[in-house]
Amino acid sequence: MIFLRQLMERKSPSISCREVLLLLLAILLMNCQAHAAKIYLGIGSEATSISVEKSNPPDSVLNETSSGQTVPAALSGTTVSPPADTDAGLAQSYPHLFASPKAVKQLSSKLSATVQKVLQSNVSSQEQTLTGKGEKELIALADGEVALAAYLYTYRNASIVARLYDEEGNEIRFAGQPLLSWVRANDTSYAPIQFKGQTDASSMFEESSGNYSPVKGISYKFNIRKGQKLVLSISGAAEDDSYVRAEGAVF
Repeated sequence: MIFLRQLMERKSPSISCREVLLLLLAILLMNCQAHAAKIYLGIGSEATSISVEKSNPPDSVLNETSSGQTVPAALSGTTVSPPADTDAGLAQSYPHLFASPKAVKQLSSKLSATVQKVLQSNVSSQEQTLTGKGEKELIALADGEVALAAYLYTYRNASIVARLYDEEGNEIRFAGQPLLSWVRANDTSYAPIQFKGQTDASSMFEESSGNYSPVKGISYKFNIRKGQKLVLSISGAAEDDSYVRAEGAVF
């Protein structure tokens, strides 16, 4: 210890390497043999001291009851403040995050287009044709206008009929007749079309005295509502040139 103090109190600022090694060896020996040691570092009055505790022996057991560790005591007379209302602060700083959709103003008073309107605007007129003999059913997907054309060419009894049904499946009659009816007994007799219960004399023309033939390209227009059904049929001995056609953008 005397050697250490003399070494620390030397006025010379330089210390040899040998002296440093001796100093470290002396500190190690004292740390192993004593409970505690105090080391002074520095020169003269500017020396500082460091206290070194003796480490626990390898086989020792820590005594928790005698240790200096303590649990902080609870503070008396204190009150716990409620948590800050962060929602109120956020609503004030970022009002758009808490805005209800109902409070958002419309950018335009113009009504938006519906799916039905968009589909109707992009759908062109389509033809649904039945030729020869058979039956064809068409359901209106929207309200609109339909052009109905027919041509009945035959040598024997044949007919073309177009029937219109409402949304409940009930046939819509016109003066007790279907929407369109054309019945021919042979290839020469006068048998005009019946449309909406009215006879259309222009649907036939006389080729020669008493010999009548059908007019090609004749057409009739009517309005149909969404959900209504149009049933086209050709029966009897109609020739293959015979047809009935519905044209519109509603099918």
